[in-house]
Amino acid sequence: MSKSKSPLQSHQGPVHIGSVTLRARNMAALAVYYESSIGLTRIAEAADKITLGSDGVGYLHLLAAPDATPEPRGSAGLFHTAFLLPSRAELGVWFKAAHGRDVRFDGASDHGVSDAFYLTDPEGNGIEVYADRPPATWARPAGGKPHDVLMTTLAMDVAGVVAEGAKLQPRALFPDAAAIGHVHLKVGDITEAQAFYGGTLGLDRTYGRPGAAFFAAGGYHHHIATNTWSSAGAGRRDPNCAGLAAVEFVVDGGHVMASLGNSLSDPWGNQLVATTPGGAGF
Repeated sequence: MSKSKSPLQSHQGPVHIGSVTLRARNMAALAVYYESSIGLTRIAEAADKITLGSDGVGYLHLLAAPDATPEPRGSAGLFHTAFLLPSRAELGVWFKAAHGRDVRFDGASDHGVSDAFYLTDPEGNGIEVYADRPPATWARPAGGKPHDVLMTTLAMDVAGVVAEGAKLQPRALFPDAAAIGHVHLKVGDITEAQAFYGGTLGLDRTYGRPGAAFFAAGGYHHHIATNTWSSAGAGRRDPNCAGLAAVEFVVDGGHVMASLGNSLSDPWGNQLVATTPGGAGF
């Protein structure tokens, strides 16, 4: 779980993402990828679980599941885990170090509210590494609600990001303040996703585009995104599949999510866990 006093914008409201847990068919090899390619630090290790993170705080848990079946094409599940760095300059430092290690990238986007690099781990789990822009610069729709944002998907100014990073000392690992900023999920139906994440969980719908809806608490651009781009009509996930095992939300007692119990799943079997900032489940 991430720190209770994080400086990150994603952690300032009543809800934030604490951790993501993945079932790994080859836990040892996957852990090495997140250490050597992404820059996470191994925090704890047991025969059946490895926890990685930064600054002594674990936020990515890998569970040994050697008999798990690969996630079928078109199923619900994880689209990507999004690791948030504290500044655009830190993102530039990270990218330069990862590029120097010949890490393979899938893309780089300017989302208006953030700059983001995309990758895929060896077991097919999507990864985003990003940095937010100041909230005062986020575009807002005319006549929208205070939490509404306008997001884009444009080509990132990679050279500009790297130039920002040149102002800092090089580093091989994530900075101490890094954490999981949001999680993007594959679902079967956007209307149903809006009813669950916006209705049942009480998150604000902050942005939508064809086949996707984004949700957050406390004015962030999104803590959870959902899409049907490759999963329209998907039913519940096979719990024995590799990939996403759980998403942890850290929730203070004043948010409606605190009344729902500490473990539930969305309509597609994506498992959700709620904990308090101190770490105890509701």
